[in-house]
Amino acid sequence: MTPGPARPVDFHPDRLTIAGRVVTGGALALLITVFLFKWYGASATSPQTGLTFSRELNGWHTFTSSRWVWLLTALAGLALVAEQGGAFEYEGPVPLDLVVAILGGLSTVLIAYRIIHHPSGAGTVVGSTVTYSFGIKLGIWLAQIAAAAIAYGGWLAMRERGATIPAPWNRAG
Repeated sequence: MTPGPARPVDFHPDRLTIAGRVVTGGALALLITVFLFKWYGASATSPQTGLTFSRELNGWHTFTSSRWVWLLTALAGLALVAEQGGAFEYEGPVPLDLVVAILGGLSTVLIAYRIIHHPSGAGTVVGSTVTYSFGIKLGIWLAQIAAAAIAYGGWLAMRERGATIPAPWNRAG
């Protein structure tokens, strides 16, 4: 079977619901914070010599496994936005809004874990006047908010569609 002529992308931002707008903001913010904002930083200073060392890392360069979940979350969110805007029709076995809600929740939990269990400290090297400090930066907090916005937007989209998540104890059986 030969493919037919390519259908032009027909995206209409005015079709976006509140959920789509929340997901748009969250997905774009997550991409920006993962790649451009610093998540961790360290510095050391020697007042005697005036030498200072500092190093800051973004989310992409810091985490080798979680970064793929965050990237997939943002891309799934943008796919939901594209679907709502009419760019394509998704007919998968699992509703796209559910995928976005689950990935947003997973990303929120992963980032929260990195906030709770982060390297931090400050002090002076024994026998020297070198002082050091290391800890989390603004970027990880902004990524946390962005991931939570994606999860919330996915949940809102599910509600807009009329979906409910049944509790296991409410099933008749």
